[in-house]
Amino acid sequence: MRKVYLWGDEKLKYRAGEKYPVVSTKFGKVGLQICYDMELPEPSRIQALKGAEIILNVSYWSMPARTRWFIDMRGNALFNVLFMSGTNAVKDNLCGSSMIVGPDGEIINRASETEQELLITEIDLDYVVEMRSKFPYLNDFKEDTFTMEALNKY
Repeated sequence: MRKVYLWGDEKLKYRAGEKYPVVSTKFGKVGLQICYDMELPEPSRIQALKGAEIILNVSYWSMPARTRWFIDMRGNALFNVLFMSGTNAVKDNLCGSSMIVGPDGEIINRASETEQELLITEIDLDYVVEMRSKFPYLNDFKEDTFTMEALNKY
């Protein structure tokens, strides 16, 4: 798997991916992302529309990006009404704070900014169903807004 969106000089060193995978596991339908893919709304929405109930994002975010880390984790969970699990490195000016966010955008569990920690968190996928009935974002989604032609139409 490769991340689709490359950050900065990564474009000079790596080849971008072409897919946002969602895999069926015994824990539910899981979307897989790498780092910067979480900073844009489309990857998580695509995975939600593919049926993801949980998105796992493996990242390497710096302290200057700390605020965005929290906003992106919570926003992606809420806007797509699913669980977001983000793992982020610590030390060397990295912001740590690996976390699990619920489909309501609330942080369920969060690790330290400075120390390695293992987060063990029980989640209930029925909560995704419950929250999707309260926040019908995916049901109300208009496919034609997801195209470049939408710039002219709307």
